[in-house]
Amino acid sequence: MKNLISGSLFHRVAWVSATAILLLAGWCKCGEKVVLTEQSADLRALIRGELVAGKKRIVIPQGRYRVSSEKGHHLQFKNLSDVEIIANNVEMVCTSTVQALLFDQCSNVTLRGLVVDYDPLPFTQGKIITIAPDKSSMDFEVAEGYPENELVERIQIYDPTTGELRRDDANWKQEIQSLGGHRYRVGKDHYRYDPLRDTEQVGDILVTNNNFGPRGGPHAVELTNSSGVQLEDITLFASPCFGFLEYDCTGNRYIRCKVDRRDPADDPVKRVMPRMRSLNADAFHSKDAIQGPAIIGCKAHFQGDDCVNINGKYNYVSGSRGRQLRIAVTGKPKIKTGDPVEFLPHSGPRPPDAIAVKM
Repeated sequence: MKNLISGSLFHRVAWVSATAILLLAGWCKCGEKVVLTEQSADLRALIRGELVAGKKRIVIPQGRYRVSSEKGHHLQFKNLSDVEIIANNVEMVCTSTVQALLFDQCSNVTLRGLVVDYDPLPFTQGKIITIAPDKSSMDFEVAEGYPENELVERIQIYDPTTGELRRDDANWKQEIQSLGGHRYRVGKDHYRYDPLRDTEQVGDILVTNNNFGPRGGPHAVELTNSSGVQLEDITLFASPCFGFLEYDCTGNRYIRCKVDRRDPADDPVKRVMPRMRSLNADAFHSKDAIQGPAIIGCKAHFQGDDCVNINGKYNYVSGSRGRQLRIAVTGKPKIKTGDPVEFLPHSGPRPPDAIAVKM
C-alpha cells in the first residue's frame, strides 16, 4: 500500500498522493441547460424495482427527486456487481443531513450523471452584525432561505466582496447561543487577540453546520469494501461532512466529478445571498486502499477542508534479528503473508522494502 497522507490549505491548494491523478482543467463540456421538473416517483423504489428485475443497465428518468432517509442514508447499494446506473439530468435532493449514497461490498458498478443536493442544507450562513471590542465573540443573523434547525460549530468566515475566506480557522466554542429573531452568538475558546489572524469584520458572512432529521452516516457518497466502482460526472453541491469517502477499497475511479457551491440561478430554493460553501469537509478521501483511487478530471472548490486526502494505518516495528523484523499490528490486520511492505522511519534514509513471511 503506497498511500500518503495528503491535505489542503483552505480551498485551493491540494497535496496529492502518488496514487491519485487530479486534473482540474477542462473537466466538463458546457451545453444547453436542462430545466429539471419535480418528480413524484420514489427514486429508491424505482431503482430497487429495476435491480430486482435483474436489470444490469438502469436508466433513471430525468428530473428532480426528493428522497427521504432510511436507516441513516438515502440510497444504499449492497453486494451489487456488474451494474450500470445512468442518471443524466437527474438530481437527488436529500431531505435529512445524512449520507446520500452508500456502496457496500460492490464491484464493477458505474453510476453516471447524478447531481446531489440537500434541503435543508447541512450548513447555514448569515451576516456578522456585531463583534466584541476584543473580538472574543460576535453575533450573526441567519439569512433568509438558510436553515437554522440545529446549528453546530464548524465556523468559517467569508469576505462578501470576494467570496473567499476572510480568515483561517479559530478556536470557536462549541455552543452557539440563540438570541432569537434568527440571531446567534458565538465565542472563542482560550482566546487571545491576534491582529494578524483575527481579521473578521461586521458585514462578513459566517457559515456553520446545520443538522436536521434522523442521525446517520455523515458523508455524501461512501464506498466500503468495494472494488472497480466508477463514479462518473457526479456533482455534489452539499454534504454534512466529506463528499466522496472510501474505506478498504481498491481500484475505484472518479471521473469528471464536481464539488462546488451551487449557482444561485440554478438553486431551486431562493436565498437572499449566494452559498459560500459547498461541502462541510473533505472533497475526496480514501482510507486503507489496496490500490488507491484514480481521481481524473475532477473539480473540488469551496469545501470546508481538504481537496484530496489519501491515508492508511501504520504498524510499528517492535524488534529485529538480523534481516528479520517483527511488527506490532495495530487494529485489524491488513497485511497478508507475501505482501510487500515499505517502511517510513522518523529520520534518515528509508530502508529497502521487505516481504511479509509470517503472520
